[in-house]
Amino acid sequence: MNDECLVPNLQEKSLTGQRIVYDSVMSRGGVGKIVIDKRMIHDARNAYGRYKDYLEEKNRKDKEAQTKTDSKKRAAKELIEAQAKKSKILSDCSEMSAQLDERIVELKNILRS
Repeated sequence: MNDECLVPNLQEKSLTGQRIVYDSVMSRGGVGKIVIDKRMIHDARNAYGRYKDYLEEKNRKDKEAQTKTDSKKRAAKELIEAQAKKSKILSDCSEMSAQLDERIVELKNILRS
């Protein structure tokens, strides 16, 4: 396809579609020799509907991906919070254990005397 036909930021699907149309027209001898039949008119009329379906599917997939990403972020945040909570509980337990050990030693000393 000629560079003059290319539009900046043209998506790959659009470029492929343009190439297919161009090749098809050229294989039939050019624009002047194309016969426009009912099927071609029907396909042209339905093109926007297919495009809307494509956009809806793309949006659905994007939403699913976003939901999955949000879920992973939420799980990562909960994991960090749970690990912090566990660490605090273990720290508190070790402090209480140390205090109890000291009290046990004091009571044993009292019983020995």
